[in-house]
Amino acid sequence: MIRAAEAGIDGLTMASIGRLVDLTPAALYRYFPNKGALLAAAIAEVLRGQRAVAHRLSLLARDGNRSDPLLAVMAVVEVQISLARDQPEAFALMSVMLADPRQLVDDPAHAAHVPELVSLLVELRAMVEDAVAMGQLRPGSSQDRATTLIFAVVGLLHLRKLQRFRPSLEPEVLARRAAADLLRGWGATDEGLQIRAARAQRLAQQSIEEAR
Repeated sequence: MIRAAEAGIDGLTMASIGRLVDLTPAALYRYFPNKGALLAAAIAEVLRGQRAVAHRLSLLARDGNRSDPLLAVMAVVEVQISLARDQPEAFALMSVMLADPRQLVDDPAHAAHVPELVSLLVELRAMVEDAVAMGQLRPGSSQDRATTLIFAVVGLLHLRKLQRFRPSLEPEVLARRAAADLLRGWGATDEGLQIRAARAQRLAQQSIEEAR
């Protein structure tokens, strides 16, 4: 994975990327017309993995008598936390590409990763809808909720890069609290969230391992 966290998007060149993956710029240009296309392909791969895990979670959430969509929603949050902790370079690249207000790649290149992001949100939206249908959450816009939940968690996990300056910052704790506050605001009970917290972490790890 490209060390975007170290070089920064602006500092990356096809030559520097080639050195990281032991390929010449000419070899890279055979597969990607420019840096933007390469970055879009890289972020698409990260999102594809996230979507695969989310899909497994959505299936588990509909597992007959054990159906528990709220648990699946909480596990998706844990998947984001695991990505930031265990694959910091992939998380940094995804975060920069999605959060930077500038247009970092040409519109055609966005075709590589935007569908993967949409698919991830669709999976989460379906879990939220199922949670509403089961009475675990109050009715509301599942699209807005899925988008808000993902980006609130990802935004707080960005604080990892500031932790070395302020060790008291606990991005994972803050991300979990924010997710719980949102779910509570949408109708989840404190008891329901507490019961599922540890299970969500285990389920996320299990799904990540099975999706590899």
